Amino acid sequence: MASVILVVALVPYGPLLAAITLMAAAAWHGRDRTPPAPEGPDESQTQRLQSLYEALVPYFSAAEDPAPLFAHGGDWEKAFPAYEFDGGGRISHLVVRYPAYFTDGEADSRARIEQLLTAKSGRGREYHFAWDEEGNQLTIGVLAPLPTDIAAQRFVTAPGETVLGFTDPSQVHRTLPSPTVRNSVTSRRSSGAPASAPPSRTSWSWASPAAAPPPCCARSPSRRSSTATS
Repeated sequence: MASVILVVALVPYGPLLAAITLMAAAAWHGRDRTPPAPEGPDESQTQRLQSLYEALVPYFSAAEDPAPLFAHGGDWEKAFPAYEFDGGGRISHLVVRYPAYFTDGEADSRARIEQLLTAKSGRGREYHFAWDEEGNQLTIGVLAPLPTDIAAQRFVTAPGETVLGFTDPSQVHRTLPSPTVRNSVTSRRSSGAPASAPPSRTSWSWASPAAAPPPCCARSPSRRSSTATS
């Protein structure tokens, strides 16, 4: 008897209750079922960061340091404030904090650290190392592979010229090929060879544009001879 009374009382609200029930079912069915992304590195990434931290201990620690940033069994999270991994689980970006007493102003000290990080982060890739000597931080990034399309290259050569090497555009803005002819055309003329014949041996070296003498300092042979005559 009570159920009949309840049904009769709710009949005027039937469409509203049906709409509420339908919306609740649609919201439950369309909920996001993907698991939340884990915060922090997973187990394999943590192990890789810990091994990299342990490898840097001999270079970034000192016996007289009362609170060493790098120590065997220490916390790698304090030394690596930022890090990223690629799809293969290898480090693609890393920021390393190091103590102020590390000799980051010496090229040999920096080269040892860069060689170690290259070996531990994965060979077969090209890395860029940015040393912040004021902030005692080293930022490591993986450079994108060079394009294979020849038309996309910015290096244009004349007929008979060959590009022997490249420099890092972040360090040197431009380089110039400097030929050093050992067997000159003049010697060929004295020996009877054609003047248009190319030199037999030519070595190329790369020099900065700042190393070239300014045009105003070059003297022509005619001016030198006229000065001697006067």
